[in-house]
Amino acid sequence: MTTERAEAGTRIRMTEEDRSQFKGLARHPLARQWMLKRLIEARENMVLAEDKSAEQRWSAEVDRVAGELRRCGVKLGSGQ
Repeated sequence: MTTERAEAGTRIRMTEEDRSQFKGLARHPLARQWMLKRLIEARENMVLAEDKSAEQRWSAEVDRVAGELRRCGVKLGSGQ
């Protein structure tokens, strides 16, 4: 079993701004950071995919993670 550790110097507690601006899991700053990193990894894997089926799988993962972030109240901008 592996445990992820918080990066040094990052905010690990919710603030009132987090509570008013985000909902659900996205209220926690480390959760938002983890989800955004997951989105970046999925986008990179989609671009680096060696065949069409792998690209489609990673594209579906990008859509899933982006949708999850939007449902949690995180605005991704026009580039999604």
